[in-house]
Amino acid sequence: MITLRHTSQRQRILFAVKAEKGLLTARQVLAVVRKVMPRIGAATVYRNLDSLCSRGELFMVDGDDGRRQYVGHAYHEALFRCQRCKNVRRLNSKTLDDYVQRKMFGPQTIMTSRLTASGLCTACTKRLKRL
Repeated sequence: MITLRHTSQRQRILFAVKAEKGLLTARQVLAVVRKVMPRIGAATVYRNLDSLCSRGELFMVDGDDGRRQYVGHAYHEALFRCQRCKNVRRLNSKTLDDYVQRKMFGPQTIMTSRLTASGLCTACTKRLKRL
């Protein structure tokens, strides 16, 4: 394992991501950190995000648009996408992380997960039944 010095820049990046409840892109992390450290470079932020992820201090999640997003804590998300109206609904479940951990993967430690289900939402289902 690589030993990293805990520089003020690295600490600020780590704090910025861990303080956020949701996911942040590298560009969003850069914007947050620049509020406190206006002269920090984008390359410094990107390099440190990769280093912190490789050490397990932060976690990377692939976004829907293919861009990397970062989170500083266990993150589990479930989405439902309607195939007809294209609406996306986030499913809130306090048991999702527990389910992912115990039922799907066993004794491994899962820090991030994304589950996407698709079909017809309630409104689209009702519309189809009327036709």
